[in-house]
Amino acid sequence: SQQIADISTSLNAGIGQVQASRKADRDERRSDLQHLWDEKIADVNDGMAGGMERRDAEIAAKRADLDRAIAEAKQARTSPAKPDAAGSDPDSRAPALDTTALSAELAQRMNTVQLKVDTLGTFNAGAISEMGVGGTAAERGFQAQEKTARNTERIMNAVESNDLAFE
Repeated sequence: SQQIADISTSLNAGIGQVQASRKADRDERRSDLQHLWDEKIADVNDGMAGGMERRDAEIAAKRADLDRAIAEAKQARTSPAKPDAAGSDPDSRAPALDTTALSAELAQRMNTVQLKVDTLGTFNAGAISEMGVGGTAAERGFQAQEKTARNTERIMNAVESNDLAFE
């Protein structure tokens, strides 16, 4: 009976050691995976931030080009046409402004800028409970993109119907 008790105690001690060893291994693996996860999330965030910065720079450059074109069109519209030294009208040499082609090119360039930015996402099982709660940055971005598309369409329609005037 004492022998059975000793075996049982020894067996329980051995099981306790195995369980402690397994827990230590699990904790170490969990720590390694968490470290790897944190590195990957940091890489994704860095990539997204870089993409947004590049997109913002491209948009700023396109806006500057558009502002210059508007200023030039305004100047051309408000200043009287002056004949050059040969006596010919300068407007007779300038090609006609093709608003259809310009609006198509503008739409194409805007689409190109949008396609250059990749949106990356990750799945986190712990965040499932938060899904569908409130307006996320992605939802706000999507709504802003839709509003911009509607306003751009209005501008393009005005350009195509020659209702757009520069002051």
